[in-house]
Amino acid sequence: MRSVSDPQNQERGLSRRDPDEILLEQALTDGIRVPLAALRVSMEGLVERLEAGSEEERLTRSVLGAMERMASSVDELIHFFSLPAHRPLRCTLGEIVSTVRARLGDAHAERLVVASDCTADTLLVDGPLLIQILSRLVGAAAGTGTDTILLTVRTSPEDVRFGVVSRPGRRSRRPYSESVRELSDYLAARDALLMRAALQIKKGHAGHSVTTLSLAGCCVCSVEAAA
Repeated sequence: MRSVSDPQNQERGLSRRDPDEILLEQALTDGIRVPLAALRVSMEGLVERLEAGSEEERLTRSVLGAMERMASSVDELIHFFSLPAHRPLRCTLGEIVSTVRARLGDAHAERLVVASDCTADTLLVDGPLLIQILSRLVGAAAGTGTDTILLTVRTSPEDVRFGVVSRPGRRSRRPYSESVRELSDYLAARDALLMRAALQIKKGHAGHSVTTLSLAGCCVCSVEAAA
């Protein structure tokens, strides 16, 4: 099994996948991921039939939330054993940001504040992989219960920089699992390495964190330049 301490070792090793790791990935998918997805669908149907504001609805939504966190953890474990192909595509920053917001879900999307005046700019970049990295970073910030998550986007002819800033608020709490959070940070660093991007995560006290993702040479094309 691989250590999560070095994303570069992981990148080199994934070209020679261990049969035991493939078996474990399949077991996680067939034994946990698929049944859990079915349970979530059933729970979502149940909660819609309960009286709004009732104790039963509150408890059911709490269980559903725990199941969603579990599903996310399983997805991270499965992703640990696979290395996505790097496929640069043309996409706008607006498309990337809107998809990241949608992935947060209704419960957290309202807490995401985007600071950018370049959402119409077009990049030649692996959009799905970039979205996956940003979703992890923003999702990790949301998991601490911070009141506001700030996503900044800045472009220049040389690079694109994303920043994720979270500060403790009245809803702040410890992450669902420190080990899951560490795995999420590790996978973000590994995928950033695949994109030849620079990722810096600075953690402070009581949930305060500042994360910067920089991508150089991804062909930023602004609307003005295209015109």
